[in-house]
Amino acid sequence: MPPMKVMQTAVVGTAGSLTYRLNLDGFPGNAWAVTYFAEIEDLRPNESRKFRLVLPGQAELSKAIVNIEENALGKYRLYEPGFTNLTLPFVLSFKFGKTSDSSKGPLVNAMEINKYLEKNEGSPDGKSLNEKLDLIVVWLI
Repeated sequence: MPPMKVMQTAVVGTAGSLTYRLNLDGFPGNAWAVTYFAEIEDLRPNESRKFRLVLPGQAELSKAIVNIEENALGKYRLYEPGFTNLTLPFVLSFKFGKTSDSSKGPLVNAMEINKYLEKNEGSPDGKSLNEKLDLIVVWLI
């Protein structure tokens, strides 16, 4: 989990989307990823923040709608959806885009991408490979 200070800040897509292009060292490869969301703004009763991940070539991952206040059961509470079996390229382009019924753009506190490494018991460094993870963490402060 990200540090508390990270979860108290966020990047907000005031124009309706947040677009990213990341160079993932050590990729292409198999990975798992987690995104951390916590609503940090005071939304009025008539306001909502709903958005979805848009990942080109991964239509199945783009179906779910994120509603932080609903999924996290309140403001300032953590919601951390993730995917455990991804194949990611070296250059990863994606965006979070607001839904048509949302009055606010997306909000992201932090993301992490972890690469699966193959364990090889026969090699001298097999044990250390099992303990090592390629970890890409984006703290959005």
